[in-house]
Amino acid sequence: MRLAYRDGPAAGLRQLGIEALRAYLYASPMRRFPLFLLFLAILWTGAWFYLTGVLRHRFEASLAHARALGWVITAGRPARAGFPLEVAIAVPDVTASGGTALPVAGDIHARRVIVAVAVARPEALAIDLPAGLDVRPAHGAPVAVRATTLVGSAPLDGPPSIEFDATGLTVAKAGSAGAVAARARLRLEPRGSDLGFDLDLGDVRLPPGNWPLGPTISSLTAVGLAGGALAVPPANGVRGAAGWLQDWRDHGGKLTLDRLALDWGPLKVDGSGTAALDAALQPDGEAKVTVDGYNEAIAAMAKSGIIAPGPALAGEFALGLLAKPGKDGAPPSIDMNASLHDGRLRLGGVELGRVPKLSWPGMP
Repeated sequence: MRLAYRDGPAAGLRQLGIEALRAYLYASPMRRFPLFLLFLAILWTGAWFYLTGVLRHRFEASLAHARALGWVITAGRPARAGFPLEVAIAVPDVTASGGTALPVAGDIHARRVIVAVAVARPEALAIDLPAGLDVRPAHGAPVAVRATTLVGSAPLDGPPSIEFDATGLTVAKAGSAGAVAARARLRLEPRGSDLGFDLDLGDVRLPPGNWPLGPTISSLTAVGLAGGALAVPPANGVRGAAGWLQDWRDHGGKLTLDRLALDWGPLKVDGSGTAALDAALQPDGEAKVTVDGYNEAIAAMAKSGIIAPGPALAGEFALGLLAKPGKDGAPPSIDMNASLHDGRLRLGGVELGRVPKLSWPGMP
């Protein structure tokens, strides 16, 4: 059997398939099965070359669509990858900046992105970031995002969405210790001009600092809708997070939390609410929550200086009056309204004090 590559690999595979089929037709019954397997292997190899070419074309079309939305994207030449169990392309040096969906200041860089469709899951597109991400802001130190595994997936049919799953996720600024999450999951789903989200973090070790409720967040879940997040127009040039948040606020930006669950040290919170930004880009919102461990949490915040001793004592007394006994010996819990207006935090109508102001990148 001879194989000529005069016209490239595709012609060579075609000739090899013809030769294998001819050998199969004239072979004895004992030799037909291995020849049949060879023919299938050649057929799949040809299909794999074709499908990786289609995937590369669609990837480049997706980049063109993102650029039309205001993103500035550069990427290296995609190379075929994943044979034989995946139809995949490996894209080096992908850099993105601008856009409307995220408050990007500077750019995001991935040294390698693998886009694949697995034979076992042909209905989903997998996005693997084996080297993580580097966020390079216009001002300040770069932020490195690394993980033991960091894989995204997007359905090929149905409503558009993307979901990222990570283990051993580390987020750190250059030259400093960062936060580490044992597990993390984020799902984003565009809904017109809004952006639905579902975030789940587990066993988060916070960077060194004075954390009144402890250095570890056991779990954090946030499910809701960022209203107007996709309505923010593209910026003319690079803007900081403050500029994007201001545009989002001016376009009716509002955060709706269908569920917020936090387990941090003695404090356990489960509830729902809404939030927006005031004229100074500070959070302003209301929520209805169930709180456990409030006495211990207030005492810890008073000890660290976040809450003054007087309001802390008044808060413990007032909240104690609102508490209901726990079941089966569990500590008491509170169902109450919480609000944050003008930097003042109130729980159940009791003002606990002022929260520190947030300083966004790019804020004067």
